[in-house]
Amino acid sequence: MDDFKFDKILCEYFGAENGAGSRITPKDEGQKGQITITQKFERPIFEEYFGDFLTGKKEDLGDACLNEFKIFPSGETVRLPILLRPGERRNELRLYMKAGLFRPASDMFWFAYLKEGYLWLGSLSEAELNQIRIGAYLDLQDGILEIPEDNYQNLVNDSKKPKQITREVTAYQRDPNIAKEVLENSDYICEIFPEHPSFISKKSGKPYLEAHHFVPMFEQRRFPDYNLDVKENICILNPYSHRLVHHANYADIEAHIKKLAEPREEFLKGLGLSVDRVLKIYEGV
Repeated sequence: MDDFKFDKILCEYFGAENGAGSRITPKDEGQKGQITITQKFERPIFEEYFGDFLTGKKEDLGDACLNEFKIFPSGETVRLPILLRPGERRNELRLYMKAGLFRPASDMFWFAYLKEGYLWLGSLSEAELNQIRIGAYLDLQDGILEIPEDNYQNLVNDSKKPKQITREVTAYQRDPNIAKEVLENSDYICEIFPEHPSFISKKSGKPYLEAHHFVPMFEQRRFPDYNLDVKENICILNPYSHRLVHHANYADIEAHIKKLAEPREEFLKGLGLSVDRVLKIYEGV
């Protein structure tokens, strides 16, 4: 499955006309920060959309080799270099990645697809792709299923020291001990609706609240040099507020997201993110 073409299920899930992808090798991601666009499935999509490509080195060509894409799932527009490399085998076509824009880790699957007149880029783990193929629920903010999410929140609310948990759906782990520390320092007050009461947890004997990663863990694949599972990125929310930011229409949560962003502006700056860019993430998912 290292190279694949979108089947009917993937086309329906992404709303795509067609698409293709492949596994990112450690050599390309780790050493070069680039993707070689495969001849069989991926390259025809790029050639159909862009037509011709420049030949040379991106350092020499500068902005001339930048091409515009939309990023799954937010729909944010980014510009990344694409170049033909002369003298290489078959004149290889290469896409150059950039942290914060599009930089999935090695062993992830990247993909490109045509949708509504735009070329989209995205990345998922093999397990996440398999979840889509069987029609399972996939939360695009965290790339997790509801059952593992419940396990994580129960550990955060446990009176005992939580043990680290693993899950098969996504490549990024969350440590419940980090969230538990943030919860204990929050005075057990929801950041969105502080006046809203919560029930008492039978495990801790204290108000039951949940941990939410403000910059979603799904976005970790775009920030390989930064850890998103840190105290500065964790919001404490009651269960209603948590479901609200995950599942409500964007118009109903925009003001709440801005409120959560205010105390985290320095953290966002460290990632090279503006509040507007984070809003785009929530608008897209």
